[in-house]
Amino acid sequence: MKIIASDVSNGQMLILPDDLDRYRMTPADLKVSTAVMMSASLPFFFRPVIWKSKDRNESYILDGGLLSNFPIWIFDTDNPRFSFHFVKDEVKIDAVIPTPIHLCI
Repeated sequence: MKIIASDVSNGQMLILPDDLDRYRMTPADLKVSTAVMMSASLPFFFRPVIWKSKDRNESYILDGGLLSNFPIWIFDTDNPRFSFHFVKDEVKIDAVIPTPIHLCI
């Protein structure tokens, strides 16, 4: 699992847990709930997460959508552990929904 957050103090995007070494931390030092809270801290709606690294530097962490709203590029690797691949480059489907009742069928 990769969680995206924005470190607004340093102006950098965070990919957790991959970027923990920048803060001299390991995945064991970060709770999943804290990472999710960082990623969901929308500006003006929720307070930023004030995160102290092991060297006592403080960073304000906000929603990852500030810097990357749809980070599908994370899974674009040669040997992915989990991903999906399209069989065709282009898929043409002509979906016809005659009535709203057909949505429930």
